[in-house]
Amino acid sequence: MQLRKLYFMAIFVLLCVGSVFAQEVRRESRIGFRVNRINIDPSFLRNRESVKALQQHLDEIKQDTTVEFAGISFRGVASPEGSEEWNRYLAKNRRLAIERIVMRELDIPDSLVKRDPSHISWSDLREKVAESNLNHKDEVIEIIDGDWRLVPYHNGRKIDSRVVALRRLHGGKVWREMFKRYFLDLRYANVVMTASYKPLTPFFTPVFGPYLTTVEPPTGGLLNSPPPQNSVASSAPFEDKCHSLGTASNQPCYRG
Repeated sequence: MQLRKLYFMAIFVLLCVGSVFAQEVRRESRIGFRVNRINIDPSFLRNRESVKALQQHLDEIKQDTTVEFAGISFRGVASPEGSEEWNRYLAKNRRLAIERIVMRELDIPDSLVKRDPSHISWSDLREKVAESNLNHKDEVIEIIDGDWRLVPYHNGRKIDSRVVALRRLHGGKVWREMFKRYFLDLRYANVVMTASYKPLTPFFTPVFGPYLTTVEPPTGGLLNSPPPQNSVASSAPFEDKCHSLGTASNQPCYRG
């Protein structure tokens, strides 16, 4: 009974080792933009390396037949200075710039594509302020987290009321410091690709055979006693096969 349990446990372990379960992988690529620009400038920041890495990843996806897309999302954002209308224009066209790179390489159903409508990443700005030593940062965070509305701006345009409040904070000194520290990193577009890899089939085909036979140890001493008779517990269908391999009838025949 114990040998039978061990046999099935071994088969179970081999089956688990022989197959690889699907795993989900999430990858983000980001491209930066100059102030008021929507075209990708390879010489700006690390854009050349970022675009190259993105293209390599797309090539790998096209060649890997085990990849199944779970979803893909695009986003473009602008730094908060400027009107609501202008920032929306910048954010949308920055998103389209990186979207064109991906979609011309991959045939992805539109049902799997998500386009983030936000155009200013207030969460990014808040995180940067919270982790910094910016003077009056508690007041800045309070404004970012507070209520807001669109208020009149130049030429009939609108602007986020939080921008107005931040510009006025302590005579504009805090705003100028934020501009130098953070705004460069708030002008970008990114793509997040989530894919799963199909589980591989087992690298072997399990073969189920007879149970392991048991052999009784000889009695009367290991060296002087004759070998025991009928010491092999075997079944008739396998006896001929065992003898055909040259095993003497008075010696144990191991199967398993």
